[in-house]
Amino acid sequence: MELVENPLEERMSLRQLFYQKIPYLEANTPDWWRQEYKNWGQLLYDGLCEEASDLFLEGRFSYQDAGIIDNSGANEYIYQNKVGLREQIPPDEECVPDYPVEIWVENNATFNALIPLFHWVYRDKSNHWKINIVSGKGFTKSQQIEEFEMERADDVQYVFCLNDFDPAGVCMATEDLPNRFKQRGLNVEVEHIGIFPEQIPEKRRGISLTTFKGKLAKRFIEEYGKDYPLVKQGYGYELQALTPSEIRQLVLDHLETYKRNGLFS
Repeated sequence: MELVENPLEERMSLRQLFYQKIPYLEANTPDWWRQEYKNWGQLLYDGLCEEASDLFLEGRFSYQDAGIIDNSGANEYIYQNKVGLREQIPPDEECVPDYPVEIWVENNATFNALIPLFHWVYRDKSNHWKINIVSGKGFTKSQQIEEFEMERADDVQYVFCLNDFDPAGVCMATEDLPNRFKQRGLNVEVEHIGIFPEQIPEKRRGISLTTFKGKLAKRFIEEYGKDYPLVKQGYGYELQALTPSEIRQLVLDHLETYKRNGLFS
């Protein structure tokens, strides 16, 4: 298998590329390997990363030419604060949301996939959504809530969350973030819109690189394990199992549903 048969239609992280190759990997992984190495999926992903690095250093592969951007992990530096993006945003009075909704995500790969939904970045008249996208995880959410409270609380009524399907991701969307808004006295409806396993194409659900443990794991397994066999084994699913365009479509479908139901005009 070539690392990338043809340049990707849209830039992806290596993790997203891995998930696109899952059907091939599962079909060509011998049973003895699966039995001997319980974490065989992670080993294959690590091998993909190492192979890409070696080929690049040998001058036989280009991340740029292949359309790969290796930024799957979240970090504490929120992309909205980068000067390069700020320079593209018009004055504040032009950025009042057309719709009282924001999208909050837990990693920068997902944030980058959703950038085309920014009305002020892609000036396409067919893109009628003007929404804010917030990237961050863990305690950085509190910093974002402070900015939200100071700058956007009067305009935004809904926050749609995109998180990995694991104990921390689900808890952040369904409990942690709503509780933080409530603590600050903010009347915001937080809804977890993804990711759920059924939102991932079935052929990519066979293995997952997302493992979990800790105090939330037991409750997570009890709640979801009956429906998802991998959850019983300590695996969740991550947003990077979707391509950038699939992530955008997931969000757009949810926005359109809310619009059709008259929840915002």
